[in-house]
Amino acid sequence: MILKMLNSLKKVFVNSFSRVKEKSLSYIRKPSFVLFSILFSVFFYNLLVKERFVLPKIDEDIVTLDLKYFASNFDLVAKRGIEKAGNRFLYGMVLDNEKGKVSAGYAYIKNEKDLIFKQGVSGENETWTFKSDEARYIEEEGDTVFSLFGSVDTYNKKKEIRIKSDNFRLSNNLTKLKLRGNVVIEDNDVKLFSEVGDYDENTGDLSISDSVAVELVADGEKIRIETLGLEYNSETNEAFTEDDFKMFYKDLEINGKGFVVKNKDFVTYNSVTITSEGETHIFADNLKYVDNVVKLEQLEGKYKGNPIASNIFEQENGKTVMKGNVILSDSDNTIQCDNLVTEDIVKATGSVVLTSKDFTLTSEDLSYDENNKVLKAPQSVINRDKDVINCSSLEYFEKDESGTMTDMVLVSEGRTIKAKDVRFNISEEKYELENNVEILGDYIVKPNALIIDKNIYLADYLEVIDDKTVLTLTNCRYDSDSGDFVTKDRITGMRDDYRFETEGLSYNSKSKDGILEGAVLVENPEDKFEIRSNSAKIEDDILIMQSPQGIRDEVEFSSDLGRYDEEGVFAMSGNFVAEKKDFKAISDEVRFDVKRNILSFETEADIYTKEMFVNLQKGNIAVDDEQLNGEAVVVTRDNGDILKADFIEASRELEVVNAQGNVFGDLEDKDIEFKSDKGRIFFISKDEDRFTRAELNSSGYFNKDELTVKADFIEYDNGVEKKDIEMLYARDNLKITIELPEGKADMTSRYAFYDLNREIGRMKRDVVITAHHIEHGSINAKADEALHDKSANIVNLKKNVSAKGTKSDLKIEGDDIEFDMSTFMLRGRGKAGFTYNLDKGNMSKEEKEVADEFIEEYEEDIESIESIMSEFNSGTDLNDE
Repeated sequence: MILKMLNSLKKVFVNSFSRVKEKSLSYIRKPSFVLFSILFSVFFYNLLVKERFVLPKIDEDIVTLDLKYFASNFDLVAKRGIEKAGNRFLYGMVLDNEKGKVSAGYAYIKNEKDLIFKQGVSGENETWTFKSDEARYIEEEGDTVFSLFGSVDTYNKKKEIRIKSDNFRLSNNLTKLKLRGNVVIEDNDVKLFSEVGDYDENTGDLSISDSVAVELVADGEKIRIETLGLEYNSETNEAFTEDDFKMFYKDLEINGKGFVVKNKDFVTYNSVTITSEGETHIFADNLKYVDNVVKLEQLEGKYKGNPIASNIFEQENGKTVMKGNVILSDSDNTIQCDNLVTEDIVKATGSVVLTSKDFTLTSEDLSYDENNKVLKAPQSVINRDKDVINCSSLEYFEKDESGTMTDMVLVSEGRTIKAKDVRFNISEEKYELENNVEILGDYIVKPNALIIDKNIYLADYLEVIDDKTVLTLTNCRYDSDSGDFVTKDRITGMRDDYRFETEGLSYNSKSKDGILEGAVLVENPEDKFEIRSNSAKIEDDILIMQSPQGIRDEVEFSSDLGRYDEEGVFAMSGNFVAEKKDFKAISDEVRFDVKRNILSFETEADIYTKEMFVNLQKGNIAVDDEQLNGEAVVVTRDNGDILKADFIEASRELEVVNAQGNVFGDLEDKDIEFKSDKGRIFFISKDEDRFTRAELNSSGYFNKDELTVKADFIEYDNGVEKKDIEMLYARDNLKITIELPEGKADMTSRYAFYDLNREIGRMKRDVVITAHHIEHGSINAKADEALHDKSANIVNLKKNVSAKGTKSDLKIEGDDIEFDMSTFMLRGRGKAGFTYNLDKGNMSKEEKEVADEFIEEYEEDIESIESIMSEFNSGTDLNDE
């Protein structure tokens, strides 16, 4: 389409006004000048006015043969003369003087003042000749009138101008000329036609009207102008009309309203239109033709139209200048600019816009070399569909349809292509990009050079870069139609800190699938990471490695299949195994974040360490510090200890396990079992992984042998870090249950401490004991504090103690009472009181003896119990007992 527009520009601005010679528009002017010249009337005035002759009056008819009359300034010769009834007739007359001569078949003088020539009238002087059927020289009311009638033909021998008309009349003492009927004015190849012509010698004004037409021939081509009327002034040498006009040239028709011709200037007033084959192509407000020393042609105004209009005006060695919102168009192309100048080189300047049905070119300057057929445009913008091209310079060679661009930037649907130098050939559909070539999109492509041959892209070397990856390739071939990209050479690249290489690549950009040739290596020496595969492919832009094997620091891993995604994570499936010293992980679906060295298990996984085995349904583990997050986790130590939870978060560095949901622990060597909704389990990992402490939150449960503790919070310490002192602390909604051989005891308090090694527990605040024995019945007791000796199965109740059995009416109160859970005996020490209904009248002898014995034993033990409780209250460590 550029070629088409160039041809159009050539027609408009190079050939414009070049073939019509310098005289072309002067032809339009010369008919006016011809009339003016004719109207000098020198011949007629000098011949017939200045030296008018008078024959003597004869009353009778007189016939004279071979008449000759000689005056000082003219000669008159006639073959025969007749004077009849006051009129004088001359036959075969010739009138001759120094200014010229007139001849006619006959002439007669009427009324002694009117001279009439008839039959083949002709005249001649040094400049003019004329012929007509009749000529009259008469006096009308003081006015001298000279007229020619019937096929008038006048000719200026010096100017080579001819005038024809049916009637030729000079009046007002020969100062006004009237031409009527079939007026024709000829000047070489120029003809002026009209029905009416009027000339005033006093003002120099010439007016022609009624079917005015101007015809001329330029380079063998006929030009015709038609209008209603034309005015000409010989003083100003200016011809003009305000009427509509039409100009015909070849297959073109130019229409306008009014024009002025002055000297060598031709100016239309307004509303210029140019049509070809009935279709309007060009509109203009006005049109000027200026022919001066530099032969400047200038068109001014608003233009819109077809470059074919250049055929109208031609000029050799000239130039065309168009100024002000220039618009030229045809069916395929439009050019807009502020200014346009044509010589051998066409130059358009000021906001140039070249529009084709395929593209739009915008520039501040545009030039076209007619001789070499070269288009040049600096700093251009080309819009094509959704593509935009910017360049600092554009050069196009029409002959072979090739060109160059400098500093090109192409933006197309989210992609940008840059190049310092571009060579192209439109007919061959070939483009060569060199120096600082870049393709910017989702990633950056940097070839050293790029050749685009139709749909094939070729590069000897290129880099592909995104925010994470740098890929280096050589000898690359890309088919934009099929989307196939192929390189057989070695490929190397970097992604984040990871280097990868392979032997070659076949890839399709449309399906995003490809095959890597040969072995594939991905490595990061800094992270001591390496993974290899002998076979790999790309599916949907994801690297898939067959049977990958690798190492990360000291961890070796393998699987049946590996997928490397854009985030630098390997998704590995099928028989995944990761191993290092004292560590092994097995699963079927794993995501391996190499950078952070984290294994994420998508399916059930087994993890082995030196001292324990972990089974989980889903989770991840940081290999470096063995920090574990898992779901449905079961941890089993070699000694048989078990820890379970719905979710576990474990940190070897912090030596803690956070567990939630159905937390369960079983310490085989301690014969301990615990449960809760959530909890924290602490351990040490110096020589072996061993539990040290557990915190059970929410619905805590602890059991060891016959002791069961339930509370909202339970803390258990197995004594590993505290001189083997195994301790238990519980609070909030606390309930302690002790299983007895023949019964059970439930104890509640605000909180409790147990030394599990010595089996001694201490309970404080709101102590309540409910005990039941199959044989002895039930005992209910309350106290502020209690001391439980598990091994002796005794509970010492202290402060505000009250106890009562359900099998008798005995009730005991005091500050220190001992409850023997084996015998269900209550012993009071210190200040104690008994309330017992001893109805000895109703007692047997044996019952009275038992009661007396119980009271006696109680009084003997008071001193011993008071001593123990004194130490308890003073805070003496029970472990020292």
